[in-house]
Amino acid sequence: MNKILGKIVEISSSENISLIAVDTGSRVLHSLVVETPETAKYLKIGEKIYLIIKETEVALAREIQNCQTSFLNQINCIVEKIISGKVLSKIVLNCETCQLKAILPTEAIKQMKLKENENVVALIKANEITIMEADG
Repeated sequence: MNKILGKIVEISSSENISLIAVDTGSRVLHSLVVETPETAKYLKIGEKIYLIIKETEVALAREIQNCQTSFLNQINCIVEKIISGKVLSKIVLNCETCQLKAILPTEAIKQMKLKENENVVALIKANEITIMEADG
């Protein structure tokens, strides 16, 4: 699991769903949660929380400058390490002020001709990020 510390900077709620904007120090990431400030006491501006992201929910792209996507979370990274398996590969990414890990099909890594020290963009859907209260 990827775990990134941040601070809530914006909350948009409707019915029982909230879109949470979290400042991670280098960028703002978004999480879509089935909670509201009325149902979860830790959902308030300024509150420190952890963003939890499964390695299997991180997609990679080489370049998306002119491509419009529905991914709210787009993080510029450098490929630090690729650990290739027969079916799946683990990719370690240095992303601005954090490190992310991604697990992708090895075939996808081959098709991208992905190599260490290359620039990529990590893509994470807002509904694939879970939030957790930070201690203290």
